[in-house]
Amino acid sequence: MHDLVRVIRNLLIRVRKQSGISFSSDLKDKKMHDCINVICRLTCDENVYKTLEDKPHEYFLINNEQLYSVQSEIKKAKLITQYPALRDVIFKLEDHPEVKGAIHNFMPETEEIFSSEFVVNFQQRAKSFDEIWSQNCSLILRALLSLEEYQIWINGSKLHGLWFFGSKNNWNVILAYYIDSKAEYGLKNKNFLVNFLDKYSAIDSNLSPMERLDEIIFQYLKEECKINAFSRKWRYYFVKYKNITCEYSNIYSWGGSFKIRELGGDNLRSYHVNPYVKTVWDIITNNNRILCVRNKNNKEVRVFKYSSYVQYATESPLFLIDDIESFCEEKGWRIELPNLTIHKNACFIDWLITNMSSIQIEAGKVWLKPTETMDMIEVAVTFICDLYQLENPLDKNKLVDSDTGDAA
Repeated sequence: MHDLVRVIRNLLIRVRKQSGISFSSDLKDKKMHDCINVICRLTCDENVYKTLEDKPHEYFLINNEQLYSVQSEIKKAKLITQYPALRDVIFKLEDHPEVKGAIHNFMPETEEIFSSEFVVNFQQRAKSFDEIWSQNCSLILRALLSLEEYQIWINGSKLHGLWFFGSKNNWNVILAYYIDSKAEYGLKNKNFLVNFLDKYSAIDSNLSPMERLDEIIFQYLKEECKINAFSRKWRYYFVKYKNITCEYSNIYSWGGSFKIRELGGDNLRSYHVNPYVKTVWDIITNNNRILCVRNKNNKEVRVFKYSSYVQYATESPLFLIDDIESFCEEKGWRIELPNLTIHKNACFIDWLITNMSSIQIEAGKVWLKPTETMDMIEVAVTFICDLYQLENPLDKNKLVDSDTGDAA
């Protein structure tokens, strides 16, 4: 009876539709008759797994969209019958609140699932998953991104498409995603989760789960650092700077590698901010969201006029004192200066060009661009610290240690 209830639960929970960052039930009245028929067919034998093995998959379809789900249950039935030792492993995995019965992404397309090698690998993947998903959400996200782009498309918007990277208590929509390699949007690598779990398993088991995830991140950043800083794209920044991602939300609108918005919710009525702007802010203010910092002479300097989180706005600049605004764009940071003819710092632009080697003038616009050795975040933090004579926190407290790659 327990096995029957489990199989029915797994089938019914996947009569679903995606609603933003989660799945919701699609068990409408017109489907209830089909559901009852399937349940009756599953109860025709004392052993529900034998029934699943013996009958064609069409026998258990509630609707055509559920084919993947039925095939997954048939695979599980055959595995449990052939390898009874996997029974408890499978049950524990599918009972995980972030999995909810859908373990198809734990079974690679290219691996013979009924081999003894698969059994060993599957047990290890289940163990690795349990260890990983007990860690900080931002750390999991960054380690996953170190292997590949796995985010899923959840909606369109005036600020371009909305993409979700996973958050605490909301991983199921990614882990249980039905992957179509030909789909226009969303995940396309059917082995994305298997590759990640196998990569984790291959790292020294004497290390803690956090250290093993940090090692995955370090290996990725080590390769990225061989590339000139001005050539690095959004994925590098998401992995390197833990300030960009968080425990909750992790929904972003996408207008390019640097014209990105982090949303506080799953629609544009949410407050949103450019994550690079937020990261520069966090580094300089030490995550305290304070409006003032002290310079090298212990004098209080008001660096930020107010929070950069804005609702409905199409721009998300970093507001500095003296009416200076900095916009993160594909070419670099576009610096908007006040009207120089009436401003008290009438020669400010000349001073910038003379004293800030990173400043460039192109077509009448002032740009702060990454260099061969300093990325978009580093060059902005350095510029602001030099401009206001502040201690540069990146000099003393790197977000990623240059020797180990571990998050500080």
